[in-house]
Amino acid sequence: MLTFDLHIHSRYSFDSYLDPSCIVEAAKRKGLTGIAVVDHNTIQGAVEAEKIAKQELIVICATEINTEIGDVVGLFINRDIRARKFEDVVSEIKAQGGIAVLAHPYKRKRTVTPEILQKIDAVEGFNARNGINNREAMLLARRYNLPVVGGSDAHFAFEIGRGRTLLDGSTNIDSASLKEKILSGQTKTTGEDSSPFLELLSQGLKALKRKSPCIRF
Repeated sequence: MLTFDLHIHSRYSFDSYLDPSCIVEAAKRKGLTGIAVVDHNTIQGAVEAEKIAKQELIVICATEINTEIGDVVGLFINRDIRARKFEDVVSEIKAQGGIAVLAHPYKRKRTVTPEILQKIDAVEGFNARNGINNREAMLLARRYNLPVVGGSDAHFAFEIGRGRTLLDGSTNIDSASLKEKILSGQTKTTGEDSSPFLELLSQGLKALKRKSPCIRF
């Protein structure tokens, strides 16, 4: 079984100090096949992680964008997403040949409509920071026959791997074949919930970075 954590934040996000080199090291130590670094509004962390990992770990270039309907993750992209409105974000992701993922559905009590689901490619069925909402996310994906992915939403190294995308197969896989298997619904999700305290800690880091943006851990 191949394992991927498709939702990790680096220091290029406003609420994390995690260096891309630490992400790669932790992912390899935990035996992951690959990862996606999905920093807020930028692919910079993913680009840096990919250079560090070389051929030892699959690194998916990605980003997470906050829109009026909630967060959307763009997987398999190659440049920053400029739009901020939901439909425009999805269009930009798909124009780059990427996958538009509805991230942690129902977090912060948002409403997911059929119109939204018609536009996205996959649902984040398990997010380690999404708690009891993960069950609803999986039910949503099944109801609309949408592919699922899983991730930790890690902002700290020890969280990496807590949420996983699973794929049957050999070790001979690359980004292109992973993308194909996600879109064809061949992936499953699993993981362990993170403490709700970590969300509060991330918000504290967000405030600290705004005051002292040059601090790095």
